[in-house]
Amino acid sequence: MLALLAERHGAPLAGCSPGLTPRVEVPIDGEALAKRPRRPDAHRRLATAAPSARHRGRQPGGPTFPLPLATSHLAIPLLRRLPTWPELAQISEADLRACQLGFRARFIHQTAQFLAAHPGWLEETEHLPYAAAKERLCTLPGVGEKIADCVLLFGAGRLEAFPVDTWILKALARRYGLDDWKPAQVAQFGRAHFGPLAGLAQQFLFAWERRSAQKPLVT
Repeated sequence: MLALLAERHGAPLAGCSPGLTPRVEVPIDGEALAKRPRRPDAHRRLATAAPSARHRGRQPGGPTFPLPLATSHLAIPLLRRLPTWPELAQISEADLRACQLGFRARFIHQTAQFLAAHPGWLEETEHLPYAAAKERLCTLPGVGEKIADCVLLFGAGRLEAFPVDTWILKALARRYGLDDWKPAQVAQFGRAHFGPLAGLAQQFLFAWERRSAQKPLVT
């Protein structure tokens, strides 16, 4: 039955996103962890850093990217990379809140303090078996199962990870009859049903559900 369902939904899902390239990065470099548990534009806010820090004359965010000499005459805004975890650890929670990160500022601050004090922790986590790596990530402040799966999928290329958010819950309830299933149950179903490439299937499901929601209703 599951195979029949997969055949029934797989072709339309793949067809809806012919140019979809899953957003997978390797290895865990900290950026996925900084971005995934937070609001979608958190990486931009972290890169520009806190206005209060800037007003005090401190260098905001990470170092700037050098621009090619040929573009020096163009009005290109200054580009900054995300700060490293040790750099973030030196930023106060108040300055992080000034980046409009809200309650996430506390989690970022606490995580940065921990990772700065434990160099190599993320690299060690990356090489653990999937279940152990996920459990370890969940010990970080503000990181739950969905965030841990996002970090493993997008930051470490662990394609067996199957992050579950509202869109995935809707997609699997609608197309696989998983009504009223808990996120942890849906994640387990995704890993069991889609196998070692569950993370890629998650990307197609997510894209399909988002695009379907944007289509005008036919009356």
